[in-house]
Amino acid sequence: MGLSFEEKLRTYAKIIVSHGLNIQKGQDLYVYGEIVHRNLAMTVAEEAYKKGARYVGVSLSDPRLERIRILHSSAEYLDFSPGYTEAMVKEMVDSNCAKLSIDGMEDPEIFTGLDPKTISSIRQARHKKWKY
Repeated sequence: MGLSFEEKLRTYAKIIVSHGLNIQKGQDLYVYGEIVHRNLAMTVAEEAYKKGARYVGVSLSDPRLERIRILHSSAEYLDFSPGYTEAMVKEMVDSNCAKLSIDGMEDPEIFTGLDPKTISSIRQARHKKWKY
């Protein structure tokens, strides 16, 4: 009998923390993913703390909220990204924070039928704040 899903998830998280991110004692970690990635994100956080991480921040997004924004926000606001995002990124860079982005959409069709330029505009505004 093989490993359970939870055991495989824990093993994967240990590999990510120890070898992929090489978390050091006292280092911070920021984990970003979608809500569907919650179990992996929490397991990575636990393993990072076991390795001595000082702080682990986890941010889970929901693409449905981005879709709602695209459909119902004024066009003039779609390229807005709050300044506190830039401040957070600056602090992460200054403190040598490790970052893990978990990719893979739960619903790859969520943006079907929406204007690709609008989707790109929102993402570009967000990514501008992440450049340091």
